[in-house]
Amino acid sequence: MTRHDASLTTRLDVPSMDPALVAAAARLPTATLHEAARKIGALPSAIKPVAPGFRCAGPALTVHSPGGDNLWLHRALEVARPGDVMVVFASGAHEHGYWGEIMTT
Repeated sequence: MTRHDASLTTRLDVPSMDPALVAAAARLPTATLHEAARKIGALPSAIKPVAPGFRCAGPALTVHSPGGDNLWLHRALEVARPGDVMVVFASGAHEHGYWGEIMTT
């Protein structure tokens, strides 16, 4: 059996963000952060909180996963640091359940 070499697809050398910077950014409106970042990284307007008052801020742990497969999410959980916000692109396949009670536990 051939094992997958995670170092070929997973970056582990990403420096930590200063918690003070994350806290300062969390106080700013999303549009302000988008403008300050030269208009990169905005999510589609269809992605919204499940409740109007929900807020989330932290360093993004980005994941590009093939559709219908949550193995990459499991790998991301292994490298996630406290405070990281997992941002997942599942190759446009939205009809699958990538996250549930077991992943949350």
